[in-house]
Amino acid sequence: LSDDEYPIAHTRVAAGAVGGVDVAFAFAQRHAPTGIGRVTYVGVAPEARGRGLGRAAYARALSMLRDLQPSRYIGGTSSENRAMCALFDEVGARRTRTWSVWRRTP
Repeated sequence: LSDDEYPIAHTRVAAGAVGGVDVAFAFAQRHAPTGIGRVTYVGVAPEARGRGLGRAAYARALSMLRDLQPSRYIGGTSSENRAMCALFDEVGARRTRTWSVWRRTP
């Protein structure tokens, strides 16, 4: 599909495997209408955490995002997600806004 038909380009990044099973991933995305780039859905399987695989997936996704030539980069995570906050700090991202999430039990 073209950018006009599907405005966000997705790239799956596997940074490591255990027993032939992918255990870390991230997506590099560029929103076609605005050109804004994001790295989303950084994840590591619980049994593989603490080995630097999330950091490797994020670094690879950032590299792929540069190839997509975004106009700027934005990212977000829960302030309680210390690992992701540390990654944002490491790449020189700065916090510009804090969001509140509201829930209601149905």
